[in-house]
Amino acid sequence: MRYLLCVFLVVSFSSAVRAQERDEADTGAVRLHFNISFVPGLSLADIIADHGVREVEVSGINLNVIGGSIDRLSGLSWSGVFGEAKQDAKGIESAGVFNINNGELHGMAGAGVFNVVKLGLGGFQGAGVFNVAGSVRGFQGAGVFNVDEADLAGGQGAGVFNTVEGSLRGIQMAGIFNTVTGDGLGAQLGGIFNSTDGEFRGVQMAGIFNTAGHFAAGLQLGVLNFADEHEGVPIGLISYVKSVGLRYDVWIDESQFGYLGVRSGTSRFYNVVALGAQGNTPFRWLAGAGFGYQVQFVGDLLLDIGVFSGHVNEQGDTWTNGTNLLNKLHCVGVIDLAGVPDLFLGVTLNVWVSDVQDGSDVAQYTFRSRRVGTTWIRVWPGLVAGVRF
Repeated sequence: MRYLLCVFLVVSFSSAVRAQERDEADTGAVRLHFNISFVPGLSLADIIADHGVREVEVSGINLNVIGGSIDRLSGLSWSGVFGEAKQDAKGIESAGVFNINNGELHGMAGAGVFNVVKLGLGGFQGAGVFNVAGSVRGFQGAGVFNVDEADLAGGQGAGVFNTVEGSLRGIQMAGIFNTVTGDGLGAQLGGIFNSTDGEFRGVQMAGIFNTAGHFAAGLQLGVLNFADEHEGVPIGLISYVKSVGLRYDVWIDESQFGYLGVRSGTSRFYNVVALGAQGNTPFRWLAGAGFGYQVQFVGDLLLDIGVFSGHVNEQGDTWTNGTNLLNKLHCVGVIDLAGVPDLFLGVTLNVWVSDVQDGSDVAQYTFRSRRVGTTWIRVWPGLVAGVRF
């Protein structure tokens, strides 16, 4: 076995010397079509480097039994534990634990634990735990997190979080959160939250909240949305825009409910959360939310179109179990006069959906009603009037 190994090393070394004679005159470097390494310092490339060669490039197959370090790679590298490229690499790197590139990588790196590219990545990184790159034109996929230390043009997907410490042009997807310290163009999809410090154009969708410095265009969808300035469409319970602030609505409708609501969002697209109560017998209260669109109509008259859905709680119930919904589509005119509260008046289309009771004592009159299984559905038109502060 030792004899065969010695013969293999001698033949490979002889091939490398011949390659050096062909390449050194042009580049001062040896180009190996095959390199084998057992541990760093014990490889064909190391033997050649000991003969005064400035640089050894593996242009073909690099095999690291345990681990190894080469100057450059142009081809395929497979490592049982780890692999390192001291300068640039082109091709595919695969390692049981990790890959490290001290220069740029153009191609793909896959590792059981992590990959690091200290300069630019053009291609793909895939790791069981994390990936780090100086900048990315391509995609990073990791079980826990990805970090891009500059700009990203492409995508990141991680089980926990993604971070871009520059600008984003592409998509981030994470189980917990995504962050961008610069501007963003594309999509952020986070299980809990997304954050872009600069200007964002595209889609932010999160399970709880989204933030942006200036949301210039697109859709923000989350329970809570925040922005210093907003020119897109925010949809959530509260969408706070610092340059717009909050407004407060008080209104009544034909169902004899009185409402107090908090309105947030932009000057056109808004969200509203509200509490309501019906003072007659039996006493009911509701909690609901909605969203809508408001546009300048004529002069000081605005046109407001929106939807609202409230869960109605019956007499004596802290919270009525089951489906017991009062849903509304409204179209109202708003008189917007400077220095005084706004007045609004309009029509509604109401849809009662409940498996608790038929809603006959909520609707003053019925346009249509039916029962589907255990669920009552009742439809009627109505009126709404109120004041906005």
